[in-house]
Amino acid sequence: MDRGVVFFVDTILLARDGGRNYVGYVNSGGSISLGDVFHVAYVIPRTIEDVRMERPLSSPVNVRSVCLSVESIEVMRQKLQQLNHGITAIVRLAGKGDDIVLQGDWLSTAQV
Repeated sequence: MDRGVVFFVDTILLARDGGRNYVGYVNSGGSISLGDVFHVAYVIPRTIEDVRMERPLSSPVNVRSVCLSVESIEVMRQKLQQLNHGITAIVRLAGKGDDIVLQGDWLSTAQV
């Protein structure tokens, strides 16, 4: 499965306007920019034992179709146009499926 650019959702915060802000980072596949669209949300089951034993990542489960566009990217109170690999940021997403994304999900720009 081509995963495209993958963003890990570490925490979900409620914004003052009632929307949702996603705190996380780009895990693989390059960087995300304003206007990029995530098409898939999924979970990769992982335990402490898996990490300790250096087991490879398992296959994605609970795969859901979404269509979420990147509206804003904020790092240390600075608005950015692009988020590179490994930098934690607050990302604002808009579109279909915003309500089904959960903490610990992985979002991908790859098509289903």
